[in-house]
Amino acid sequence: MLKFEFDLRGLDKLPEAQETLVNGLASLMQQVGVYVLQEQKFNFEAKSRGGTGADGVKWKPLTQTTEFLKQTRYISKTRKKDETGFTEKQKAAALKNRRKMRAKLNAKMGPFKRSQIGVDRGLLRNSVKPGYAGPDGKGGNILTVNGNRVTVGYGREYAKFFDATRPLLPSETSLPDAWKQGIDEIAQEWVDGIAKSLGL
Repeated sequence: MLKFEFDLRGLDKLPEAQETLVNGLASLMQQVGVYVLQEQKFNFEAKSRGGTGADGVKWKPLTQTTEFLKQTRYISKTRKKDETGFTEKQKAAALKNRRKMRAKLNAKMGPFKRSQIGVDRGLLRNSVKPGYAGPDGKGGNILTVNGNRVTVGYGREYAKFFDATRPLLPSETSLPDAWKQGIDEIAQEWVDGIAKSLGL
């Protein structure tokens, strides 16, 4: 998750604007949170297709085994069956048989195309969209405003496991310059609007 905080020190020098600024801060933080989530959507897409994200990070590609399983799981014969009660010899024979079947399928289907990293049913990728909720009603994005802070992130339960291997969000120290500029522009526009309304 990413957290942003705006420094409000110095507002005591503008007593006529202080109350208006503080009261309107939640709106600013909401705008910043939505902006970051929108930018992250493009960042995820670039990395999931094997490219480099806006933060300079490139995700580790999927293994050939993972690619195989993603693209052939609809074939029930390749799935591991319940081996409860099997002897070690029977387990070894079943594994050998699965490998033979997969090898035949591999030869028949040819080389696998690279699939999108982190995209299975699309729930993780889509969950970063502001206001999104999956068909199961769970796991929208995280966008929490608390005073002069806003926290954004992924709400799917398995996002933390994915993030451990392939970081979903940039760290606060590696925030892309373009994002920083976008946030600065949002904040400046907000301050200018309040100043104008107060005749400052």
